[in-house]
Amino acid sequence: MNKLIKNLEEFCIKYNILPESLPEILQDPKVLPMIRGKSFEFSAISKFENFLDKQLWKIVKPKINPQFGFHDQDVVITHLETLTNIRVECKLAAKGRYRKVQTKIGDKTQYFEIDVKCMRSRTLGQERAKQLSAQVNIPVDVIMIHNDQYLPNNFDIVVTSIANAFYKTDEATGNFEWCPQEKAKDFLEKISNRNIIDLQDESNLKDVIFDKVYIAKSDDLAAVFENNIKCTRRECKTPYSCGFIPNFPKIVFDLNTGKPLPPWFEIEDCFQVLQTFIEN
Repeated sequence: MNKLIKNLEEFCIKYNILPESLPEILQDPKVLPMIRGKSFEFSAISKFENFLDKQLWKIVKPKINPQFGFHDQDVVITHLETLTNIRVECKLAAKGRYRKVQTKIGDKTQYFEIDVKCMRSRTLGQERAKQLSAQVNIPVDVIMIHNDQYLPNNFDIVVTSIANAFYKTDEATGNFEWCPQEKAKDFLEKISNRNIIDLQDESNLKDVIFDKVYIAKSDDLAAVFENNIKCTRRECKTPYSCGFIPNFPKIVFDLNTGKPLPPWFEIEDCFQVLQTFIEN
């Protein structure tokens, strides 16, 4: 703790920040999402380290300023024997974006869906779209339609934390608050293995949800026929084959088991996902 305080003091001195203003700065609605997104990159590394043998895998967070044409890599996992690098994109679930759905066939199995916010932080301008068009052989007008969307070759896997879906912004204060609704109760009970009386009881529930992290291959999230995923961009002329990753790919959970359906897997199963890159 003393080291942390010393580092914070040095940081404030270096950048002319009033130390007493830090709590307010961190709570600012414009700042907090960026901090939480960046923080998750480090949390993801910690998660991978829990399930990957350090003798076989190396996990790093590159410190680089990416140039155009090279996507900023949040985390890189290297298989030490083959020197295969696997690029990891860290994304949080979209705030408040969850729903309970039910099939209309068979025994009417219930599912729970959570949207992952997976888009570029900056849209591409016309000049950069032209440069990218030459690199990926996609017409400029198509790239401009999808100018905030990723192509699957920008990274290899996506890892996400779902907790963000159960927050909302308090309109009165502007603060970011944990606020799951009644429609989330079945899902939260299933994945937390407990009967929930009060959804606002934060004693253990929130910690359990923060611990739930999921992983998917980027190729499996793209809008292509074999994935049966539709691009939601209104101007897209080929929504089932444009090849771009939708802004909000969804994780579908079986409410009977609380498990995600493919292409998503629990972080505990990351080895079987990473192994596919080595085999290929």
